[in-house]
Amino acid sequence: MNTHNLVREALKEKNLALFKELSATGQLSQFVTETADEIRQQITGGAMAMMFKQGWNSLPPMERVQKMNAAQAMMREIVLAEMLEFPQDDEDAAS
Repeated sequence: MNTHNLVREALKEKNLALFKELSATGQLSQFVTETADEIRQQITGGAMAMMFKQGWNSLPPMERVQKMNAAQAMMREIVLAEMLEFPQDDEDAAS
């Protein structure tokens, strides 16, 4: 599932009132795009930071790629867990 769909579905599931409000005001697409972009930037930035901190630049290319892929997978898990946690409002909690 792509990042846009993940954001849209998480918002719909975790804060239906906000999802409906953004849909009604025509702001849902912009919200989803901005959130998805931020998620991608955090994943890439976090993986790059790990690469520099761990000194992977000096590794052979294939090993560097493997470590970078693993770092991106780990960062994706972390970032998605944080960024897709939309607080429930009172209306959602009551249903």
